[in-house]
Amino acid sequence: MQPFQIPSDPLVTFSEVYTCLNARRSWSTQVSPLRYSALTLAASARPADQLADELFEVAEVLRQRAGWFGPLNSPIRFCVSAMLVRNGDDPAVFCEFVESASAQMRELKLRSGSIYETMALLILNQLQKDVSFNRLIRFRDIYQEMKRHHWWLTGTDDYPACALLTTSDETVGEISRRVELLYDGLRNLGFSRGEKLQMISHILYFNPHREFDVLARFQQIHAAFKEIGLWIHQGDWDEIAILTFLDHDVQTIATRVLEHRAEIKKLKPTPDADTSFSLACGTAFLDLVRLDDRLQVITDINVLAQVQAILAAQQAAIASSVAATTAVIAASSSSN
Repeated sequence: MQPFQIPSDPLVTFSEVYTCLNARRSWSTQVSPLRYSALTLAASARPADQLADELFEVAEVLRQRAGWFGPLNSPIRFCVSAMLVRNGDDPAVFCEFVESASAQMRELKLRSGSIYETMALLILNQLQKDVSFNRLIRFRDIYQEMKRHHWWLTGTDDYPACALLTTSDETVGEISRRVELLYDGLRNLGFSRGEKLQMISHILYFNPHREFDVLARFQQIHAAFKEIGLWIHQGDWDEIAILTFLDHDVQTIATRVLEHRAEIKKLKPTPDADTSFSLACGTAFLDLVRLDDRLQVITDINVLAQVQAILAAQQAAIASSVAATTAVIAASSSSN
């Protein structure tokens, strides 16, 4: 495995990697996955052009192994490739692991989760190299516990979060107790219930501080952004949850994010407001964090949040396309 390193200037490193990736992008390749891939690769000591070459090489291996309808035939393969490249993992070996582990998940009566399942197995493979059948049983047990509390919210899109929770040494019951304490605490603070609240309760679970302090920290960072004039919506909660791991005062965090966002807006193609904020939270996090034993897990949670945001955007685009097609068909039928 390659050494995990935080560069002296994460924003500059991110920009350099992204520029190299974008220069190699074909007209048909979506830019959003490359932006988040660059964020992942910003924590590597290798030269930007080398990382860009490796990313496209690994992505091509994943595409060929995926076939026409495999989940890694989608643009999300670049985000998966970035994590493999960052850690120096063999993509062919990873694909073999996914095929084997997916078969075992079917034995455990777990529904096929498509790209979410692949991301979950990627996380397990990255953080728990010896993924045994017992580890997958623990994954199933955590997923079932999540469904017991929130059956209407929990689905295969929660597989990546389950994979992260599986790496905890606590019992399934204790994990559930703490996650629900965070979920209910966020609701009591005025944050609306739903899938996004469930997601951030899973992220905040890994914060080593007491639940009461973690909730207060989340609320303070959320308020700090609002005080400087940013409109914060549910899509931004993932990033705020990541920022709670920092020890800096909230004004320093908010200011650093705004500084990074101003620079990220200069990238071509110009990212939209939501994307520039999301990326800036990622680079600012790397800029402020101190290297410690939690860093690997924290950063992988960050990547997970970004990938899920891309997936949600893609699903929304597909839904819009279907709706538009239906409207055209309906209009055509009514005119005949």
